[in-house]
Amino acid sequence: MTKTQATTKTSAITSKPVALKLGADNVWRQGKQVWTDAQVIAHAVTLHDAMGVIHAQAFDTRCELGHIFIQKKLQFQVENNTKSDKLFGQWWSQSDWAHIDRRQRYDYVTCATHKAQIKRAFTSEKLNDLSMSSIRVLLQKKSKKTTAQAPKADTPKSADTPKASAKADAPTKITEATLAKQVTKQLADSKLSLDLFIEQLQVLAQA
Repeated sequence: MTKTQATTKTSAITSKPVALKLGADNVWRQGKQVWTDAQVIAHAVTLHDAMGVIHAQAFDTRCELGHIFIQKKLQFQVENNTKSDKLFGQWWSQSDWAHIDRRQRYDYVTCATHKAQIKRAFTSEKLNDLSMSSIRVLLQKKSKKTTAQAPKADTPKSADTPKASAKADAPTKITEATLAKQVTKQLADSKLSLDLFIEQLQVLAQA
């Protein structure tokens, strides 16, 4: 995390507004200012509506970030001729994005990938808000529904189908003797020299 990022994060935590509290005398106060019940109720409505706007703005930001990350990963794969997530993760940990953890990155990519679906659910009121927790619940329900609707493969029944044995065949225990027989047979089938093979084993043993 850079010095600027740390300063911004600390400022966001420490700059808190004066809390609105109900006193022992049953009067609402914010500092020295007295609030009526009607003002408190109206204020709560305003805060709630503002949260909806904040969630919508945050969702658009997540989608933009996710889109950037998806494209960057594709660029990395092409430039390095690899699809290794491990190598991309190593690059990520050494970049200016290192302070963005895996969960955040996953959330951003999820929003970008399912943006249209999430927007439709929100517009049709199947999604109450665009908070990340609500989005996760929506996608989990969708995933479970898709899995439940997947057709099951029919298992053909036939009189000719052999019945499974009550006990599975026990795996053959490998010993030096059995391994030697297998290797000797493979050498003979491949027309290879047993003496040369033994010499190579001795070379490996001394390495």
